Amino acid sequence: MAAEEVDVIKHLIEVEREASEIVLEAQKKADTLVNSAKSLADEEFRKSYSKLVEEFDSQENTAREKINSQHDSEIQNYRESLNDLQKDVSGFNSALDSILFV
Repeated sequence: MAAEEVDVIKHLIEVEREASEIVLEAQKKADTLVNSAKSLADEEFRKSYSKLVEEFDSQENTAREKINSQHDSEIQNYRESLNDLQKDVSGFNSALDSILFV
């Protein structure tokens, strides 16, 4: 009877070893799948992020060009309005005379 018990124990140890191997293989496969999925997700994130950055850069450049154009236009209008002003040289000279030579 002792031999039978030893055989049963050996069989149970063998079953446990096989189960351990199966679990280890499953863990390796799961790790591989998780790493693969993580790599794909990271790549997708990088693509989406790059696309958003390009869109924002494009929008910023468009807005910057529009603002620069408006600024240049306003400066040009201001300079034209200054050039259109009539200069009162005699009035300026008499004002200086009255201030400086009182």
